[in-house]
Amino acid sequence: MKILTKKKQQQLMNDLIDLYTMGSDAFKSIGTDQPISKEQAMKRQMRMTEAAMRAANIINGTGGGFLLMEVYKQKSEMEQKHGFPLEIK
Repeated sequence: MKILTKKKQQQLMNDLIDLYTMGSDAFKSIGTDQPISKEQAMKRQMRMTEAAMRAANIINGTGGGFLLMEVYKQKSEMEQKHGFPLEIK
C-alpha cells in the first residue's frame, strides 16, 4: 500500500470534504426548493470533478485518473442507452 505524505493526506481529506459538501448542498437545495443558477451548478460540478480527479490520483497515482475516465465513459454509455438524467432504481 502506498504511504501518503502529510501534505497528500491533507489534500485527500480536503478533496473528500469538497465532494461531500458540494453533493450534500446540491441535495439540500433540491429538497428545499432553493433556486440555483446554471452558472453556480456548473461551478459546483467542476469543483466536484476536480476533487474526484485529485483524490483518485492521490489514492492510485495516474491509474486513478484512468479509472475515473473509465467511469465517465460507462456513464456516457448509460446515458446514451437510457437517456438523461439517469434514473436511479
